[in-house]
Order: sequence, then C-alpha cells, then structure tokens
Amino acid sequence: MKRSVAVLLSSAIMCGSLVSCGNSGVIGQNDQSGSSSSSAEKQFLTVVQIGTSDTNYEELVQDFNSKEELFQLSYKQYGDPADTYGDSAFEAFNSDLEAGFKADIVIAPPAKAAELKAKDFFTDLAPIMEREDGVKMSDFMENVAASFTENGAVYTLFNGFTIDTAAVKASRYGSDFTNWTPEQAIDAYNNRPYHSDLMCEQWNDEEAFRYMTNIVPMECVDRAGKTCDFSQLRSVLVFLKGMDHIGDRTTEMASMTPEESDEFLKTLQSKLANDQALVERITINGVNQWYPVDFSRFGGSDITFVGFPSYNGCGIKTNVETMVGISAACKEKSAAWMFVNTLFNEDSQVQLGLTGGKIPVLNKVIDKLAYDTPDTVEGSIRTVCDFPSSSEKYTITPEAVDQLVEYIRTVPVDPWHDDALERIVAEECDLFCTGQSSVEECVTKLGSRVNKYFEHN
Repeated sequence: MKRSVAVLLSSAIMCGSLVSCGNSGVIGQNDQSGSSSSSAEKQFLTVVQIGTSDTNYEELVQDFNSKEELFQLSYKQYGDPADTYGDSAFEAFNSDLEAGFKADIVIAPPAKAAELKAKDFFTDLAPIMEREDGVKMSDFMENVAASFTENGAVYTLFNGFTIDTAAVKASRYGSDFTNWTPEQAIDAYNNRPYHSDLMCEQWNDEEAFRYMTNIVPMECVDRAGKTCDFSQLRSVLVFLKGMDHIGDRTTEMASMTPEESDEFLKTLQSKLANDQALVERITINGVNQWYPVDFSRFGGSDITFVGFPSYNGCGIKTNVETMVGISAACKEKSAAWMFVNTLFNEDSQVQLGLTGGKIPVLNKVIDKLAYDTPDTVEGSIRTVCDFPSSSEKYTITPEAVDQLVEYIRTVPVDPWHDDALERIVAEECDLFCTGQSSVEECVTKLGSRVNKYFEHN
C-alpha cells in the first residue's frame, strides 16, 4: 500500500523567491520576434494552463504580478478535475486558437504539449536561456537535459518528475542484476521460497498481473512505424493465467482499529526481509524521507533496481505532470522567460524534492537534498522515519543514498507518452487481469484496437 504524499509545490514556490531573474530593461528590447517597444511601457502576457495539476499556477501568476512592475500576466485555465487527460480542455484551447486567441506561455500535459510542438507552436528556448539570466541547460541533470533537447532545440521544459520502478534483494540476485526480462521474473517466481508472493504489496492476483504487464505491452507497439505485434506478450499472459492463485487478500484498512492497522503494516514491512515476497514496487518521488521507508522493507539488505519486466532493457516509467513552453508568436519572449524561469528557483526545487512529491531537475539541488539537508529539516532523507509504528525507526545508509542519487541521474527520462494509446493497452490488460478475457482474446483485441488507432492517428 503506497503512502500518500501531500503535494505542496505551489506553496513552496511562493515561499521561495519569485523575483525576476533578468534585467527588467530587456522587456522592451528586440528579441526573437523582432519586437521593439518602450521599456517604460507595461506589457501584458497570457499564461494558459491546459488541464489540471497539483501545482496552483494561478497563484504563481498572481504572486509574480505582485512583484513585477513593467509587465503583468493574465491566467486562463482550460479543463476541470473530471477531465483527467485534458482532452476536452485541449479541444477548447485549439478552438480558441483558431478563433484568434493568443497565448504567450502554455502549460500542458506532455501528450498535449507534444501535439502543439508538432504544429510548431513553441519557440526554441535554447537561445533565450543562453541570452537571458536564469537557469541554463548545464544546470539540469544530463538525463533530464537530454529529454528536453530535440536536434539541439528546446521547446518545452518541466521542473519535476517521478520514477516508477521496482527493486529486489541484491543478496539474492546480485547488485549488477538490473532490468530483468519477463522470463527472468518468471524464473524467479517459479524458484521462489515456498509460498512467497511475487510482490510485496500484493493484495490479490491483480497486483502481480499489473506488475508483469506494465511495460511489455507497449514494447510490442512500434509508434514510429505504426505497427504492433503482441506475440511476445502471449507468454507473459500464459504465465499469469497459470500462476498460483493467492486468493483475495484485499484488506479494508478503514475497518481496522489503529492497533490492527499498525500491526498489519508492520507485517507488510517485513515481507521482503523475511523472503515472503520477491519484488518491491517503488515510486521515487523526490529525495526525501519516504525512500528510507521503502529501503527498510528489505531489512537493511542491499537492493538492486530491476524495474518492471522488459524486453528492451528499460523497465522503468518516468512521469511528468506538465510541460511549459513559450509560444513562437509571443512578442515579448524575454518577459515570458522571466516567469518560466521562476519554476526553477532553487528554493522551490528544494521543497519540490522534500515535500512536493517530485524529483527536482537541477543537479545542485539533488546534491543538496542528498548530502546537505540535515535530519532536522522536514522531509529530509536523513530523517528517522517512524512509519508505520513509532516503535519502528527507519534510517538510510550513506551507500543507499549514493545508489539512489546515481539511479536518479542515470535512468532514461521520457516524458513523451502517448496517453490515448496507453489507455487502450491498459484497458485490455485490465480485462485480462480481472478474468474478463482469455489470453487469445486479449492479444487479438489489443492488435485490433491498436491498428485501428493507428489508422485514425
């Protein structure tokens, strides 16, 4: 059962300094658009948010306006909480664009930002970043910078991400054992200690099913060539269908007394340490106190990240909530950059990694969180955690901190997911996982739906 992390990014940024990073006199100077206006003339720019996010961008705009005299930002949001993927919001935004609406700064989910990028909506931020004060490409972690860059150009940025992965005991599998294939995961399960589960947090069969099918189905899809071949998935589904059924162990936490809940969670914590489970699914959402809790489940043993079973050697998922970019039509790109740059304020990046539920993107902030944030700071990775019980204290070794930092800095970061395609795959795999389709029905329906999707996209 994963913990809930209260996302406090907006308040963290507001607590940080949101002062303009560039010389305010540049607002009236010529920039890439070739505009030339008086530096004393107040400028008005529009910030558009497509869909929803944990970050309150409207508050950030208001706070920025309270500190800036030479130009002001207006804020417009498309979408509501019920519009999970921002589909209706994006449609409304495009309709307004066609009607002549101008947006200077756009904040959007990666899939929607990718569609705008394909239409040459965004300007290249690389020369702006080089010319103006503020964050530079060299300030970002290399894997993050690589995800921003496309043939030397940078059209959108993001200020935080999470990593979905999984780990096993290094003492059992070896510290160099990473990115296991489905066959290796199946072999590990077939040779597991008696009656142990595949997953630590395995309430029922569905948890194991979803773990095994998290990556492989999308690896069967060639998005560039618009083809698919789900034959590799068949062997995984056959294994899952014949898996020893562990029954329905779903536990209603709400019906437990505090003492029962505490005891249940302590039992869960010991499963990996006592070889009652093979794999721990981990979401890395910062450099903070929650990682020692994850690490503690292995009983202090060294761990190795294997991720989700994958044929392509990359069994992780990186998740980015929103991307931000500046419109190519924006007449005051230097002014727009001043707001975008505030998202990479060092103080806000620190809070993002401590309590904001995201991994910050700046190199120096990762170092600060890992090595220069004492345990007296709320959320520090060096905090002695007492979850699930005050009688159980969890700390982390320096070696484990080094391992986490290296992992964060070296995993491939890919924000560009095809949400619509992934939804199709997830829907069909869920039908199989819940017993509503057979192996052949799942494979056949996946091929049919994905091919139909490619015909229309």
